[in-house]
Amino acid sequence: MGNNIDKICSIINHIIYNIQIPESEHDIFSYFLYGHCNVFIEILDNIFKDDIEFYISDEFCHVIGKIDGFFYDARGFLPNIEYDKYEKIDKERFYYLVNIKAFGNYNSTCDKKVMEDGIKLGLEKYNDVFKIRKLKKQKEE
Repeated sequence: MGNNIDKICSIINHIIYNIQIPESEHDIFSYFLYGHCNVFIEILDNIFKDDIEFYISDEFCHVIGKIDGFFYDARGFLPNIEYDKYEKIDKERFYYLVNIKAFGNYNSTCDKKVMEDGIKLGLEKYNDVFKIRKLKKQKEE
């Protein structure tokens, strides 16, 4: 993918600022960072597919994604994360942990809707961002 931090962050921001979360939650960041971090990483997995790696911290009970060599969660690009406190896990292990509710407050009905909406928003922005990139390359040629 090359270095696409700005493009990836624009996709994350598009999701964060346009998604509807349950009314019972205070704000989008609290929702995704305290008990639903796995939902956001699942959204990113559905957008970036084979380009995402999964990292988990037992200490923080948190999961983040690594895309194109850089770490992300709902906050966007994470340049100052304590990398030594995270362990790389494979996709199967990640989804196993999701299924046993290892990340906290998991409400399947609510999270399913948030995930579907997040994937839709993310894919729209992904297609827009990377289509623009392709058009610029074509014009340069």
